[in-house]
Amino acid sequence: MQPVKIYKSISKDRSVIFPFMYYTEYNESLFCLKYSCHKGNALVYLHYDGSKQFLAEAILSDYPIHSEDINPFDEMKKKIPTEDVSFDKLLFDMHLAACSSLSTWYDKNILYKIKNSYSKPPILIGGCGRSGTTLLLSILSTHSSIQAINDEIYAFYPRPYRLQRLETALAKKNNDDICRWCEKTPKNIRAIPDILKLLGKETKFIHIVRDPRDVITSVHPNHPGQYWVTPDRWIEDVSEGLRYQEHTLIVKYEDLVLDLKNTVHKICNYIEESFEDQMLDVEKNATVRQNIAWGKEQIKPMHSSGIQRWNKKESNNIINQMMKNEKVNTLMKKLKYLA
Repeated sequence: MQPVKIYKSISKDRSVIFPFMYYTEYNESLFCLKYSCHKGNALVYLHYDGSKQFLAEAILSDYPIHSEDINPFDEMKKKIPTEDVSFDKLLFDMHLAACSSLSTWYDKNILYKIKNSYSKPPILIGGCGRSGTTLLLSILSTHSSIQAINDEIYAFYPRPYRLQRLETALAKKNNDDICRWCEKTPKNIRAIPDILKLLGKETKFIHIVRDPRDVITSVHPNHPGQYWVTPDRWIEDVSEGLRYQEHTLIVKYEDLVLDLKNTVHKICNYIEESFEDQMLDVEKNATVRQNIAWGKEQIKPMHSSGIQRWNKKESNNIINQMMKNEKVNTLMKKLKYLA
């Protein structure tokens, strides 16, 4: 059956898509193919990277449809009405389609490969943005048994329809000693139920938290001149992580920086790996040496300048405004950032 219309969007640069905080790559493409006839009706969303490699799909249909037979690039060569729409809109619509009970939004064969590629359960890192997720990933990347995925995969958020991207990243394994993988996307913190459902409750999930006063005054290197995280986002992300506290390990950014050895021992006990001395020299031994969260910079020696950075005159207004929020105060007390 031929689509009656194609909606498409091709990213022209690297940009962030709100509210998902998803980064597009150059030439990344999204399609929605609309089918409608006496046989049935369907919307098929297909997502490809800049090299036209398949990333994800979401299907909303009232009849069985086989997406593996659909190639939007070939379909566009036919005389089918095509409309350009914004990447934001198509990603949003794909998300809603993936959340529908009628949707097929992940490939069970890919999930099987992911779950059976390594002998030990995976490690997932999540937390509010600007809380130290990249630093934690770099530390874990020094361990001889862990394959740390350098990029933010967004495999599980907003729903787990990018497992293909995770499978591709895991295919880069080049060391027989590696027996598990570790991935960090800050928004994993909002996908814990799906992660545990798909990967199993033995999955190790580390929730990293940071003093919200430092979080909301932190500027993303790719977006200079603006604060990256709002107080509401900090509240929502941290609260979501705490809802699943029995399935996670909470690690404070400040403990990583000020008490690295004891904190790493705590993490190793949780993930059931032996402590290795090389984990204490992150700058020298990390395999994750560059990440979008650091902009164009590479890994640096650990330092404490990011702690209480908020305590400056220019931050007074935004800090004072945030501290009027009762939810912020409640969470800060719970996490012992306030007495």
